[in-house]
Amino acid sequence: MIVFDDMRGFIQLLKSKDQLKQIDIELNVARGTSELQPLMRFIHNSNGPALMLNNLSGYNCPDIPVLFNPYGTRERTSMILGKENPL
Repeated sequence: MIVFDDMRGFIQLLKSKDQLKQIDIELNVARGTSELQPLMRFIHNSNGPALMLNNLSGYNCPDIPVLFNPYGTRERTSMILGKENPL
């Protein structure tokens, strides 16, 4: 079952359900830095929201946002499948 034509549709649904947080502060993601891993671990372990990281430095595509944790909860996984209730 395909519910969305592309990831943009799912991102819009996440926004409308307040399941996506935009992060605009600069995060250094260069190899050997520790700014990103603690954030990712915390969000994952706390069933936190999906994150759109808009200001990353230290990698080869700094102008491209990165989506993290879009399927991090049963509710969001159900949403991508077009289901009302979690799996």
